[in-house]
Amino acid sequence: MKSKKIALIALLSVNLLCYSQENVELPLTTQKGYGPFSMGWGGLALFSEVFTSESENNPLRETYLKLSRSTPKGLTDMQYGFIETPIKTNIYFVFGKDSEGNIKIAVDANNNLDFSDDILFTPLDMAIAFFGKTQLQIDSLVAQSHIVNIAYETFVHNETAFVNFPVYILYNSQLNMWMYNFPQYATTQFKGKQIAIFNFTNLSYNEINLAFVPNDLKNEKIKREDLYNKNEYIEIEDVIYKILGTC
Repeated sequence: MKSKKIALIALLSVNLLCYSQENVELPLTTQKGYGPFSMGWGGLALFSEVFTSESENNPLRETYLKLSRSTPKGLTDMQYGFIETPIKTNIYFVFGKDSEGNIKIAVDANNNLDFSDDILFTPLDMAIAFFGKTQLQIDSLVAQSHIVNIAYETFVHNETAFVNFPVYILYNSQLNMWMYNFPQYATTQFKGKQIAIFNFTNLSYNEINLAFVPNDLKNEKIKREDLYNKNEYIEIEDVIYKILGTC
């Protein structure tokens, strides 16, 4: 996979007699899945009302991109929503009920505003499928279910470009909400230490979580209290580093 760079630290010596400061950039390698981290979820926004005849005068109507009328066949009670990303900011999805009353969903994976070339699938119900399961069992369940690779526009090396990124969408019947995350994280090394970062609900990594990954970590997840956030400080070999985020 391609690497990007993380402006990880502003270096601050703990020896006050020889104060120094510098930026350190480390290359990131992207990894599939959730790795050593417990997955997080975000809620998805719906805007089906902007497509109804009653909303012709809605001032927000013009802020949405115009979808093709090529919608999935055989669905009733259709509603629309979007996943927000960088630059070209909305990836659309549509859901409804099939002839047997089951919920089906399609995601505009290639970002062409047309659902006719997208797969209609049955999402997991988070409230039912995840009930009573451990985090590792949930990871396994997610890996076997429908993950969509979406194309989105981003800014790389001073140019805009389309890249692919996995997104996982499921329904929570208990909350009556659509939930999502991006099953991907990144790794790097610094001074012999393995470092991993993630933000499962934001593609930009602007707000990251960072952790040192022990060599003996097997089927365990890193504890919340061992995570570091942007603008927090970490110590490596008697030097203090401030986590700046990605660039």
